[in-house]
Amino acid sequence: MILNKKGLTLVELIVVITILGIIIILVASQMSNIQRNLQIGMFCTKVQAIEQAAVQWGQDNRGQIHRIVGGPAGQIGANKNQIIGVVPASSRVTIAQLVTGNYLPADNNAGQVLDPRNDQSMNSAHIYVFIRHNRVHAIFRTGNADTEAHNAFGGPCQP
Repeated sequence: MILNKKGLTLVELIVVITILGIIIILVASQMSNIQRNLQIGMFCTKVQAIEQAAVQWGQDNRGQIHRIVGGPAGQIGANKNQIIGVVPASSRVTIAQLVTGNYLPADNNAGQVLDPRNDQSMNSAHIYVFIRHNRVHAIFRTGNADTEAHNAFGGPCQP
């Protein structure tokens, strides 16, 4: 006896729809991770540009930059918080000052530098600028726990 089956049963249709739903959820999750990683990458690139601009500002304003004595030459080291604790206010520069001084280009006509992760202004963030071993260094900090991750070794932005 030959059965002519002209379509899917209700159970087969539900199974197919469920499998497609699971696949869509997995793909959407991966796309979200990819987008987040791209945003973090863009943020890290922006932080590097900000720190380079702050170093240039520090070289042009060497007379008011704090000198840090001691420690090995080369990299700043894993504990940047100790350095930041001794950098006085006169050795800090905001992103707004870097834009005004033409050290850093603005992202919009309002003169703002925008965080690529959330499109909020970063202009009030401070960069700590200091001289160590006769070389100008800059460390970017926002004070926001979410963005502090780039400063720690092992964070999204490796120093």
